[in-house]
Amino acid sequence: MRRGACPSLAAPMPTGDGWLARLAVAELTATQLAGLAAAADRLGNGLVEVTARGSLQLRGLTPNSAAVLGDALAGLGVEVAAGLPVLTDALAGLDPDEIADPRPLAAALRQAAEGLVLLPKVSVVVDGGGTLHLDAVPADVRLVAIDPTGRWRVMVADAGIGTHDAAGAVAAARSVLESLAARRVRARDLAMAGERQPPRPAAEPVGRFGPARGLGLPFGQADAAMLAGLAVAAGDARYRTAAGRALLVVGSADDAALVAAARRLGFVLEPDDPRRAVVACSGAPACEAGLLPTRALAGAVAGAGLAGPGWRLHLSGCSKRCAQPAGAAVTMLGTPDGWALTGDGMAVPPGLRSRIEAIAGRAGS
Repeated sequence: MRRGACPSLAAPMPTGDGWLARLAVAELTATQLAGLAAAADRLGNGLVEVTARGSLQLRGLTPNSAAVLGDALAGLGVEVAAGLPVLTDALAGLDPDEIADPRPLAAALRQAAEGLVLLPKVSVVVDGGGTLHLDAVPADVRLVAIDPTGRWRVMVADAGIGTHDAAGAVAAARSVLESLAARRVRARDLAMAGERQPPRPAAEPVGRFGPARGLGLPFGQADAAMLAGLAVAAGDARYRTAAGRALLVVGSADDAALVAAARRLGFVLEPDDPRRAVVACSGAPACEAGLLPTRALAGAVAGAGLAGPGWRLHLSGCSKRCAQPAGAAVTMLGTPDGWALTGDGMAVPPGLRSRIEAIAGRAGS
């Protein structure tokens, strides 16, 4: 695994708690969710994550179990997208407020990008303009629906380079991707000139959205038992991962029963739950680079309600600052000499360090 590469089903990545496989999955049935949970328990350490970008991750795999994970998923009928990551929001095709369904354009883009050899982290966002928009998700190329007549704005590293109909937008995006492939760069290296649109307020995927219920995974992570229990509780519902470390349950026949079961299982049900104000990377010991046990600290820090209105507390195991949230935040950063606090888009609130020191001491960190 070369530096800067992304883990995938075909190329899992070694970490501190075993091998990690990242999966791009559009939708799961209850049977598939339960089967995925069983596979995570049987082949890994039972931990499943939903990332900030909405990808699934299975942790604690071995070289042998990682090699058979694909067969296990295929046996469940789970389709894992390969190639260029093209993201759409979790409510795509379901949201009455979206301007256009982004899924056909995303499929056309995946096909158009076949054969291009891009740097590992190059990605595309296709945003239909709905409730769970993807403004906070970084992308090299972004297509955003702008009106119901089928016009799309094409953006490169967040600089607008023109508006087109669907076919023209795909062609423009393909041209940019060809340039990135030929020059072996990311979009941020192109220094594109163009109109920049102010980002919309960050979308919150936890709550009720028409036919869907958004459930947050505590700090982006659930164990196999949580997912298996949810699959039973929601019956014949379908499941979609959402950017922002959440899982959408679509079509549950009994929302009240779903809420009760999800609460019992430990999912996050309210946007103002204190756990939503704390963002944690994998940290030690799960990550070999981790110098701070971020996940062990996250629950205690969230329980103390340290984050204030409009900003979040980010626990980062090392200087790479993985899981850095968009917007204002304070980062508790693991270093070889202990930990430090830094303000990201804000000053560190007075007294915050002493409060964290007390919590970290009680947690044994």
